[in-house]
Parts: sequence; structure tokens; C-alpha cells
Amino acid sequence: MPVVILLRASGWRISDVLNLRYDTCLKRSFNRDKQQHEYSLIGDIPKTQILEHDIPISAEIAALIETQSALAKQISSEAKNPKHYLFPAKTLQRQGRSLTGRSVQNALNRLAVTYNIRGEDEKIFHFGTHAFRHTKAVELINQGMSLVMVQQWMAHLSPQMTLVYAQILAETMRREWEKVEAKVGVRFLEGKPTLIASNRLQGLLTNNTFDPLRIREHRVNIKLPVGNCVKPKDFQCRFVELPCFNCPMHVLTEVDLPWLLNYELQLLERIEIGKQAGNTHWVDANQKLLEEKVRPTIALLRQRETMALEAQDVREYTTEEWEQRLLQRGNRHEQN
Repeated sequence: MPVVILLRASGWRISDVLNLRYDTCLKRSFNRDKQQHEYSLIGDIPKTQILEHDIPISAEIAALIETQSALAKQISSEAKNPKHYLFPAKTLQRQGRSLTGRSVQNALNRLAVTYNIRGEDEKIFHFGTHAFRHTKAVELINQGMSLVMVQQWMAHLSPQMTLVYAQILAETMRREWEKVEAKVGVRFLEGKPTLIASNRLQGLLTNNTFDPLRIREHRVNIKLPVGNCVKPKDFQCRFVELPCFNCPMHVLTEVDLPWLLNYELQLLERIEIGKQAGNTHWVDANQKLLEEKVRPTIALLRQRETMALEAQDVREYTTEEWEQRLLQRGNRHEQN
């Protein structure tokens, strides 16, 4: 069971989990801001040749590792487990080595027989340890983690490997959406919340608003952290990414330039992922953000200008007030 729990929590391959060493696989640090300990799982990923791969884990998973470490030391001496495997083999034939993935899978399948665990076809369920990795990757994507971050978490060498987990079944999405359209909803009309009965809500959900194929290909989320989005295909949402870029009170200065340069690199990486996946919507959306907002802002900040993303008449200061403030700043620079 500790092996299965770590498979599910980490999303690592069975070989990566069984290769963990009890003296190096757990890192603990203290977060002064949150006043709490934070934990990481550390291990090598031989398939992609990544050493000391580091992912965050919960305190509960860390406690499990500490318990398993104590058990590993108890059941295997230094002589029998010189490499300090977290899950050492117990048989003489494999002394000094770890458990095998096959032995874990066989144990799970014996469990299925013992407890009559059956699949959708009504046959005894057959476990595959790689399914835990798939489940974790899909979970991270559904929770809103970017594909770039999921790629790093799963230690994938290429974006294509990560995109496999981003496939969303249209039937599943349709079933979830049907649950929504059977209820009364609230929609904001002219800034005011307005009740919408289920029959009116259903009228909003035409093929133009809910297109499973489009959603699957373009990774458009219709379920938000709070509520649901019924944005038509041709509707341009001002808040699709980094809402502050659309706020008249948002002002960037020279100190923000390093962050913007890093954000530019992130957008270029996203665009490349979209190109490799053949996802034109993903590419266009990020390219537009890059060319229309991020790069023009960088260019202005490099001229040592203060940058606001809306016209002056909707910002906090009038034109005359801005001119006065700029003049005062110029005088201070001359004095310095």
C-alpha cells in the first residue's frame, strides 16, 4: 500500500518509486512566511536521465515515507540493503535490490480477485501501475496547472508526451455539462446578477457555445473555480489571461521589467507547445498577448517610461497631473 500511495501522490513511474532511497528521498524545509514545514519527494528518473527530481508532497505523504524508512531499516540490515532502498526486496534471490514493479502489480491483481473488484466489462479488474501516473497528470491539468508545469512535474522531455494527458473525452464533458443545464443559474447582465431558469440557460448552450471537439482541441475550460463560462466561440474575453492587463488601475514600472522578460519567455514556450500540438487557438491566443501587450510594454519600459495599459482619461490622474508628476521626477533625477 505505501508503494501505491506514493504512485498516486507523485505520478512517477513504478521504477522511479521503487528506486527511491530512504536516506535521500525526503526533504523538509521551514516556510517562515506560512510558519509551517514543507516537504518534497526527491528521486532520480532514469528514463529521462533526470537526477534528484524534486516535487512537493503533503505532510501526510512525508509521514508515510518516514514510517516506511523506519520499516526498511528494520526488515533489512545495512549488509542486506547497502543502497538504502525505501522498498527493499525480501527474497534471497533479490537481496540488495528493491521490489520489482511486477511484484507490486501482481499483489494488486491478487487483491482484485480476493475482493471481487470488477471493471466496466464486469470482468475481474486488471491493475496496471502506469494508470496511477496517468491519473495524477490528468488531475494536475484539471486543477489548472499549465502544461509547461505538468511537463516539469512528470519529467517529460517533450511537450508531446504531456499533451497526451490533456485529452478530454467529449462524452464525459457532455455528461458534466448536462448536470449544469438542469439547474437554475445566475448570469450577469449589465453588471447585475440575474436569475436564469434552466430552459433559458439551455437556450444559451447552442452548438456555438458548447463544442466538445473545439474544447478538446483547444483546451478551453468551461468549468471555472466559481461558476461556469458559456462564452460563444467568437466572443473575445478580456479576462482570459492576467486580468490586470485589462484594468485601468494597472501600472507597470521599470522594476517590473525582469518579470515581464520572464513572462515573455513563458509565452514563447507556450506558443511552441501549441505549434507542436497543431493547436492554432492556443498559438493565436498567446501570440496575440505577446505581440499586443507584453512586447510593447517591454519596449516602453526599456525607454525608462512608466507604462499604463489604458488611455489616460480613464486612469487615476489627468493629463496635466501626469505632466506635473513627470516634471517633478525629472527634477529629482537632475538633482541626484
